[in-house]
Amino acid sequence: MSPTEFSLQQARQALHTQDWQAARLAFEAVLQSDSQQLEALTGLATVSLALLQFEQAVAFAQRAVAAYPESASAHYTLGLALYSANQFEAALTHLRQTTALDPENALAWVRLGQIYTRHGLPFYGFSCLERAQEIWSEQVVDPLCLSQAAWRAGLWAPFQRWTESFYQQISDLSLRLWVYTRWLDLLGYQDHLNDADWLTLLSQWETHLPSRLSLLPLPRQQLTSVSGSLRVACLSQNSILSHALLTPLVALRPTEIAVFSPVSAADNALWQNVSDASEVPPQALLPALQAWQPDLILDQVGLSRPEVLMLPRQLPQSLWLSGSDPDYPAPLLSGGQGCEWPWFFAAAEDIGTPLAYPTGAPVAGYMGPVKALSPETLQLWGDLLLAQTQLRLCLFSPELDDPLLKQYLEQIFQSRGISGYRLRFFGNCASQEPLSFFYGQVHLVLAPLPRSSWFQTCMALWQGRPVVSLAEPRCSARNGAARVLASLAWEQGWESGLAESREDWLVKAQFLLKQGPEPAALRALLAGAQTHQAALLSQAWQDWLKAVGLPDAARN
Repeated sequence: MSPTEFSLQQARQALHTQDWQAARLAFEAVLQSDSQQLEALTGLATVSLALLQFEQAVAFAQRAVAAYPESASAHYTLGLALYSANQFEAALTHLRQTTALDPENALAWVRLGQIYTRHGLPFYGFSCLERAQEIWSEQVVDPLCLSQAAWRAGLWAPFQRWTESFYQQISDLSLRLWVYTRWLDLLGYQDHLNDADWLTLLSQWETHLPSRLSLLPLPRQQLTSVSGSLRVACLSQNSILSHALLTPLVALRPTEIAVFSPVSAADNALWQNVSDASEVPPQALLPALQAWQPDLILDQVGLSRPEVLMLPRQLPQSLWLSGSDPDYPAPLLSGGQGCEWPWFFAAAEDIGTPLAYPTGAPVAGYMGPVKALSPETLQLWGDLLLAQTQLRLCLFSPELDDPLLKQYLEQIFQSRGISGYRLRFFGNCASQEPLSFFYGQVHLVLAPLPRSSWFQTCMALWQGRPVVSLAEPRCSARNGAARVLASLAWEQGWESGLAESREDWLVKAQFLLKQGPEPAALRALLAGAQTHQAALLSQAWQDWLKAVGLPDAARN
């Protein structure tokens, strides 16, 4: 064995054991005999990256590329070094060059996918990760990043195929729960599924969750005991949740409330913070809840923490009230122990100060995830643009920073003869406050079918912006905007923007654009609905507590 090969062997072994100093010395010994030895140059760059010496890493990798411009490994190492040195565009250039020189380099595809996804380009990110998965067909490729890219870009079909093949290979519980929640959320946006099929898929997928975690039995923790009290664990600290749910509940019976998220004691005198559970892994949150043994679990956003999907099996004695926002579908719970809490309007003080109605040419707008925009929704909006030749469409979503996604949407409208100048796309818009920016642009808010948020609809109405939505009967459980508008029409006698057909939707949208602003009237409607709902909520709590048969006295 030559001295060079011996030194390289020593360096490889040192890299494997993460003995960075020994690896550096061995690679430097190689360079003393051959100053352009490829493995030594890329190896020293790797060592420098491990030691956070980014400038040195870039220098070694640049020497490797200069000496071996056709080497995929040299370009790959330089791409990693440049990205670590915050040279984003240059890093992508060399990683793309790596895949051009070596199309089967799965690591390069993974790194490209991770970078694209991290920097707001989920379409690009998913395609790169999907290519890496094709190459590494026997192992899972970064399930966290892949599911995040699919979720943000709304790529249901390819993500569904990936989960069918690789979900069971994910061994880490946290990752399995994360992937499951992304899948669960994307499922709710599939307008080709009716509610029954949607529920069937949910039920089938619950079998993928582990039956139980390995948790040590813990004694029940005691807060300030109240005789006959009801124990309520809140997984979200939110003023809407507290005002609309906890206040009437406390008025009905003695209640102990613990918030398992960051909260100041000054926020509510009723809350006793038993755990700062915002950043803890499921192995920490679940035992904490198991030790406290609540009677009732509230979570306004059902998917805010993936690990809560395990709660029904960890706390079979507790009843679960899922979030009522259909943008975040809660899982089905075994044994029928979960239910929706009474639906309520958002309190006006939680929505913010109303903004002035915009002037100028009419603009219809949508603010929310791109994954909610089905082909049927985009076709309907195209019909409106064709009927109203002066109308512009404003789409506001962080995902629109992805140029591939933006181009995809533009082509859909342009294929129908709608000029690109009538389309306005906004991404993160970091230089301005998003809500003020959006409501300063639009005259009419479009709620996509079949799925939209009740809270976003309430916010738009409070800002004095009329909302138009299509009542899709096969997806009624997921159409939050339809629930808001239908409830307003029923409770307040208001002619809402809820349409029963595509033709009716087009008529209502044009009427609302022509009618102009009615901010005072819309806010009055919400205020009246809020008062009405408060009375209904109190009665609903009493009926619900009686129906589920919660004990009158605290358990021993």
